[in-house]
Amino acid sequence: MERDYIALGLMSGTSVDGIDASLARYRLLADGGLELELIAAAMSPFPADIRERIFRLFEDERGSLEELALLDQELGELFARAARELIASAGLSPSDISVIGSHGQTIRHRAGPPGRPGRASLQIGSG
Repeated sequence: MERDYIALGLMSGTSVDGIDASLARYRLLADGGLELELIAAAMSPFPADIRERIFRLFEDERGSLEELALLDQELGELFARAARELIASAGLSPSDISVIGSHGQTIRHRAGPPGRPGRASLQIGSG
């Protein structure tokens, strides 16, 4: 039995330029195969004040736990707005979306040897 579903993807990288959003239709084929169609994609730039606040969180001396918590919520709203705008521009409604994946905004990333202390990554955006 074939089945279609529409996925919405959201992401913002360490360049902190904005939110990248995409809509894709996935068709699961009866033979186990998969077809993929990109429906729409867009980038929503961050307002200048949001960019500055994110950059401050990159530095221990400039960021604060309170700012992290507040920005987590504000970014969640911006991610939601980007999602709603892309859905509308594609002529779809929220009920057409089967799944949403949001990476969020990376605030801290520390690579370390696999399996050893020092590896950490923190994303915000209150999914």
